[in-house]
Amino acid sequence: GNAPDALVLEWARNKEQADALTARNAEIADELAKIAVFRDGSNSGHLEAGGYKVTVTRRFNTRWVTEKLENARKILTDELFFRVFKWKYEPHSKKDLDAFLKYAAPEFRSAILAAMETSPGSPGVKLEAAS
Repeated sequence: GNAPDALVLEWARNKEQADALTARNAEIADELAKIAVFRDGSNSGHLEAGGYKVTVTRRFNTRWVTEKLENARKILTDELFFRVFKWKYEPHSKKDLDAFLKYAAPEFRSAILAAMETSPGSPGVKLEAAS
């Protein structure tokens, strides 16, 4: 009976430490996102520090408002709407959605954008040793 206890307790300790480190890294990523240099319209920023080339990627969470999507569906018609969205009211893929938003008629684009709420996600951080 002792081995499972020891393993579970070690796992629980490790998980607690990992969660604390993950939370701290999320704070650091937010700070790095404030310092990194982002070119216009780009979600990838860059800086060099501590002997590393650092890439910080801004991320966004998206939530779809069902009533507004239903309205967009009426404006676009089913034929066009379901090229981009599934029956459960989410895009087939980010690629399809991005392409649609880039090339669609303005009234179609604005109907979709009206149904889309974005909020900042946690930035991603990638390090590469500076040469």
